[in-house]
Amino acid sequence: LLAQGFMLIGVPGVKASENKIYNQVYAFGSAALELGLDSTSGLVPFEVTALSNIAKISAHTDHTLALTEDGQVYAFGSGDYNQLGLGEGVGSHIPVIVPGFQNVKDIAAGNTFSLILLENGEVYGFGRNLSGVLGQEEEINYPSVKVQGLPKIKSISAGYTHALFLSESGEVYALGSNSHGQLGLGEAQLGAKLTAPVKIPGLSQVKEVHAS
Repeated sequence: LLAQGFMLIGVPGVKASENKIYNQVYAFGSAALELGLDSTSGLVPFEVTALSNIAKISAHTDHTLALTEDGQVYAFGSGDYNQLGLGEGVGSHIPVIVPGFQNVKDIAAGNTFSLILLENGEVYGFGRNLSGVLGQEEEINYPSVKVQGLPKIKSISAGYTHALFLSESGEVYALGSNSHGQLGLGEAQLGAKLTAPVKIPGLSQVKEVHAS
């Protein structure tokens, strides 16, 4: 399986703002397979013509999310675990709007799950709740669920089976698997599976978070 990548091409003549908008999206690698093309097609960048006016893209193992300038979310790729938000087992070779979400501020695609941040600071997730990464006890596939126990959130990032949340006040919260210490909670919590967000100690005035 090829690794995947994306390029966003800006709109000529549009003044850059805090959230830049792009009118062309190019993909390469395994994104070709997610879009129903053969692997050869993904060896060079190709335009994803179904996407325009995109503010952000987030991609993981075999699915992709795209956030539009007006706060809607498109998804494509595998939906085996409902990571597209379209229903369990429902995938798509074309970008389709994820129903039930408006005024979206940020997106994060994990291995088999997705996270959505709304403008009001609330976080929702859907897909496979492996290691409690959606903030739920049961390790099953979930439709849209709100991640409880978070303050007002500014941005989100998703890893393989963990997630990071940056609060408006610059603090960082973590959720999911701590198998390799990726939640930053010290030796006592090494190997833990956290089903409720925990504030990472010793961090303040943080500007960005990135999980991988």
